[in-house]
Amino acid sequence: MSLIDSAYLQFTWSYLWALATPLVLWAATKIPIERSNWLRALLLHVPISLGLSMILTAIGHVFVWLYWSRPMGKPFSFERMGRFVVANFSEGIGIYMLIALTSYALSYYRRYRESQLRTFQLEAQLSQAQLQA
Repeated sequence: MSLIDSAYLQFTWSYLWALATPLVLWAATKIPIERSNWLRALLLHVPISLGLSMILTAIGHVFVWLYWSRPMGKPFSFERMGRFVVANFSEGIGIYMLIALTSYALSYYRRYRESQLRTFQLEAQLSQAQLQA
């Protein structure tokens, strides 16, 4: 496979997931994985990741067909697309989980920093009150 062909394939996959990232981030904020609800959140995230991964893999197959098969005169086949999706959708689930877990980590860190800042403010107020007393 030439470098151009490889780049086309990888960039197609990357751009499709880049376009889907806002949807994944929206799902991650609406269905947070917390200690109290991790099972329910997981039961919601798994079907979302499966569906989104299958849809994006199918769209990716269309781009692959347009680039390689159509110029060679091969007709579009839903059977071939189905086999392509079954063979390649698992990578998308990993990408979905990576985006969602990164979102959770950043959200957790932001909440941690806000609570740490609030603690510093309360300590400063307490010190001021002790000095005044």
